[in-house]
Amino acid sequence: MYILDVQEAGVTKKYSIAEARKALPRLLHEVEDGQHVEITRRGRPVAMVIPLDEYLRLASDPDGFMKAYSSWRQTVEPEDLALPRDFFDELRDQTPGREVEI
Repeated sequence: MYILDVQEAGVTKKYSIAEARKALPRLLHEVEDGQHVEITRRGRPVAMVIPLDEYLRLASDPDGFMKAYSSWRQTVEPEDLALPRDFFDELRDQTPGREVEI
């Protein structure tokens, strides 16, 4: 199940169910333009109307990444993936930090 954060989604319009019935063509144009529309009943959110491409992305197979990763791993030899033991030691800055008074 996906939870869509209404604030993050950029809801630009809120319609009651009655308003949505009357304004359906305009509501759909807003969604086609990439906006999210919230449908409310008695002031409480009950549905979101989002662009189809966004819905398809959210509804896609959540295991898709793992399947792709597993397929890729089968094409690579494990020894080709090995890193030297000190690989990450060279990446970290070894200088001491600054002194701070608490």
